[in-house]
Amino acid sequence: MLKIEFFGPSGSGKTYFKKRLINDYFTDYKVFDYRTLNFNNNRKNFFLSLYFKIIKNKNIKKIKNIFYEEKINFPFLKIFYSTYLNKVEKSFLKKKDTKKIKFIESLINNSNFNKNKKKLFLNWSKEELLANEIAMKNKNNKQILIDSEGLIQRLFIYCYKKKNKKLIIKKYLSFINLPDLVVVFDKSYTKKNNVLKLEKNEINLIYNEVIKILKQKKVMILESNKGIKIAAEKLNNLMFRL
Repeated sequence: MLKIEFFGPSGSGKTYFKKRLINDYFTDYKVFDYRTLNFNNNRKNFFLSLYFKIIKNKNIKKIKNIFYEEKINFPFLKIFYSTYLNKVEKSFLKKKDTKKIKFIESLINNSNFNKNKKKLFLNWSKEELLANEIAMKNKNNKQILIDSEGLIQRLFIYCYKKKNKKLIIKKYLSFINLPDLVVVFDKSYTKKNNVLKLEKNEINLIYNEVIKILKQKKVMILESNKGIKIAAEKLNNLMFRL
């Protein structure tokens, strides 16, 4: 399974780029993001199946696009989402690599965000870590894990306003299973609402340091400004080499 992550500031076009790649070039592949890969691994669970059918429903998506997401409430979804999170939590507790887990939890607990945001970040990290390991074990070269928000993107959260950015990034990237390829976006092009309200200077510092260390680790990096067609060609070439 080819593992692709996108990395860049909010409003840089990550989601659009991802959708274009999938819809125009990856129609012959089974494509997952981190959450759907977790679901696929537990698809026999009725409540999880129902939850994912609901959130992937086109009408629900349209409603969420029309209104600002945090202002809409779908109380009935919380029941299914809680079931999903409980399943993730149980799988997470079975993991023996407590050193990695505690390190990431400490990054979240020491981040510069409120209690509710930290809880959300912890849920994200567990989803992504579990799915990442599932992907590592998957040898199917007709399947792709591609996410516009992933483990590397979380470094914007963990390093925000921290003096020891380089140390955090280096240690974090040594703990996680790195993707095969990272598509990078260095600029914001839209006025997308930045929910986390990250300062531009901080974003640039984190971005540059992450790219530098990824290159040292010889992770394949693809600059998004080269275009979607070139990206698709390089990704297909990479698929044949796996």
